[in-house]
Amino acid sequence: RKVALPALDADATLSMLLTYAMLNQPRVEAAYYEYAASVERITLERSLSDPKFTFEMDITNVIETVMPGLMIDIPWPTKLTARADVASAESQARRFAFESAALETAFDVKLPYYRLHFIDERIRVNREMLVLLGALEEIARVRNEAAQVTLQDVLRAQIEQERLKTEIANLDDSRNPLMAKLKTALGMSPEQPNPPVPAQFDSTPLDMSSDQLFAIAMARNPRLKSMEAEVRAAEEGITLARKSRLPDFTIGVEADVRTTPVMWRPKFDVTLPIWRDKIAAEIAAAQARKKSSMLRAESG
Repeated sequence: RKVALPALDADATLSMLLTYAMLNQPRVEAAYYEYAASVERITLERSLSDPKFTFEMDITNVIETVMPGLMIDIPWPTKLTARADVASAESQARRFAFESAALETAFDVKLPYYRLHFIDERIRVNREMLVLLGALEEIARVRNEAAQVTLQDVLRAQIEQERLKTEIANLDDSRNPLMAKLKTALGMSPEQPNPPVPAQFDSTPLDMSSDQLFAIAMARNPRLKSMEAEVRAAEEGITLARKSRLPDFTIGVEADVRTTPVMWRPKFDVTLPIWRDKIAAEIAAAQARKKSSMLRAESG
């Protein structure tokens, strides 16, 4: 179900733009559903497999035995916990990836927003200067006619006016790519009309030093936390890979319903993890994933 988006009209604010982007940006929505799916996967990994219904019959000239049964696969007791730990760490990584997507979207909205306000302010100032230069040109013409100034003063005012007109045109043209970036950040299609730039300028107060900013960035950076969670997932993966040396079990029971009294037949199977090269390869792959995650975290 599509959520209701805030109306972007002449009274829109930066906060409304950010809300619109969070609710309408496919990148943020995709990251959220990846995180939601990873959360549900924890339950799948820690759960036992479904029981199996079995049915056997012994037939000669007549049906001699009818044996329905019920079987269930049970892994080594600590394997389910290890699988859940891996899924939990991967879910944390997806959560931080979702936070990173939201922050990147907010940055993509704010960057053209600030630049558009800067351009609009430059255009406003230049137009006011253009009006003043027009008045100065008129004064220079009158004084030139009275032989108080030379024609050079009139020409200088005209040249400055043309320069400002060119700058205003260039600034106005530069709004188009910024508006396209803003629409992309908001998740809007090219066919949709351009959103209005909020008339009120909202700035973020900065009352901390660069060292404090760096410390906060290192402590809260979701990309770094996502890499740390991937390292934890790789470590749990090594633990799970080492548990592949341990056997799994299948237990169940069958009943011959044609005998009197009913004959019960318990069953017990156990896997034999004898392929040491397969186990070694699984452990080596898990260790390689951990090393890769650690190097990404160090480089990030």
